[in-house]
Parts: sequence; C-alpha cells; structure tokens
Amino acid sequence: MKDLYQKIADFYDEAMLAGYYDYKSSALSLGQIIKKNFKVAEIGVGTGLFLEQLCKIKPESQYYGIDYSDKMLKYAKRRLYDTVKLFNEDVLSMQLNEKFDVIFSHGGTWAFLKDILGSHIFGDEKNDRALSNIRYHLNDNGVFAINIQPLPSNSDKLMKDGVLFKQRVEEHYSFCYEDYIFEKDGEVLFQQRCTYQLWKDNKVKEVLERNGFQNSYKTLDGKFRVLKCI
Repeated sequence: MKDLYQKIADFYDEAMLAGYYDYKSSALSLGQIIKKNFKVAEIGVGTGLFLEQLCKIKPESQYYGIDYSDKMLKYAKRRLYDTVKLFNEDVLSMQLNEKFDVIFSHGGTWAFLKDILGSHIFGDEKNDRALSNIRYHLNDNGVFAINIQPLPSNSDKLMKDGVLFKQRVEEHYSFCYEDYIFEKDGEVLFQQRCTYQLWKDNKVKEVLERNGFQNSYKTLDGKFRVLKCI
C-alpha cells in the first residue's frame, strides 16, 4: 500500500483540487471544535491540502501531520513550511511522545460514508491496533473526528493539461475496491486499486467501543462525526 501512495503523489493535488474535496468548507466545519492553543493532529496528511486551510482558519493552535508516505510529506513540507510539524510514521506503530486535544482523519485513513465506517487499512486486527494507538495519543478529554463523505460512486473529472481522472467503485458488504485511473488522449498514465475495509450497522459501534471511543455527535453542518474517549 505504501508504494501505491508514493506513486500517486505526483497526481494527488491535481485530482483532489479538481473538485474531489471542498477543503475550505471542511476546515470551517472542523474548526467548530478547535479552541485556542489546542494541539491538533491529522492522520493521513497527504500533501497538506486540508491542514493548509485549517491553519488559516484556526491559526492559534498547534498542528501536526502524520503520513507514512515520505513522498507525500515532501509535498506537504513545501506547502506548509514550518507551520506544521510533520511525522513520517505509520498509525499502527507511531509513538510520538505527544498527547493531542483533537486527532482527525479527513479521508486520509478513515472516513464515514454516510453511516458506514471505511478504512484505508484492511483487516480488523490492523484497524484495532491503529484505532487503539489513536486513543493512546489523545488526552482523556480529547476527541477523534472523522469526516463524513457521500457513498463513493463512479466518476470522471477533467484536470488541467487534458488529464482525465477516473474513479471506479466496486462495493461488497465488508469491503470495496476503488480504482483510480489517470488518462490523457486515451492513454493510461497511472492507475491504482485500493481496497477499503467497511463496517456497517452495529459493527461500527463495536469496532469503535472496543478501541476506546463512543460515537458521540456530528458537527453542526454534518461534515464530521466526533468520537469521544470512553
């Protein structure tokens, strides 16, 4: 999986900025729960597109970005300069010697697809390790915020220089495949397939509670689900 994200880094910004996410709107949403001098960490920071907006909206907090793709982090470093502390770490094993008020995932590792919890990490055991590690890095009054997205669907988006970004989705009950394809003039420049773990119905509550979280509330605009520590 890490190799896939190393390769897609060159295409990532263009694909995301072609309308895949509204970063400013999502940052305003998350800003509802961030107070002055909070320590805030993003899991799966990618190239820093989300944190760039969040730093502008809530500049009086301390920000950290975690990603296991060093190539993604090189892009993030160029974008964020010294405003964010960046860590090249795996969420399953990271030990940052820090405790945070807010940790969040904006689709980088976990996302809610309406009421379905999805993860870029495949396998219950690995997700348990990762979620437990998130809990370990939170203050007792801290929260874990996960963004809420529409259910994925097939889509085509035209980027600059005539590059077409195609997303193709194949959903099963407990997992789904998403294919990302970049084409120009009918030629495939790059493609990758990601497999996402899915939890539905009561399974969502089970996986969160056994790793120290309760499914607490949504932000006022419904863009993030906020999990409190048990």
